[in-house]
Amino acid sequence: MTEQEINADYMRCVFRLDADNPSLEGHFAGLPILAGVVQLHWAMLLAAKLGFSTETFHSSPRVKFKTIAQPPLDMQYEIFKKSGGVFSYRLSSSLGLHSEGSFS
Repeated sequence: MTEQEINADYMRCVFRLDADNPSLEGHFAGLPILAGVVQLHWAMLLAAKLGFSTETFHSSPRVKFKTIAQPPLDMQYEIFKKSGGVFSYRLSSSLGLHSEGSFS
């Protein structure tokens, strides 16, 4: 991470997605992309810093993938803690919104 902001109900992380990132392995040879399952997994790991328990994860009903994330790319995650154990996230870059959603 190159930048991080965190408080009780919000977190913002800025990072660089490079072609040699291990999470891109297998997606796809010669044309790496950040897989949707990795985007959601990273959002859940970041939400854990705000109190989200990945052990009790049971639902991600509103996840939308908008724009393919291909390296090299400076990216930003925003995590929002909502009421009732619900968290939402946005993953964006200079290209716009890559994915957004909520989970509980």
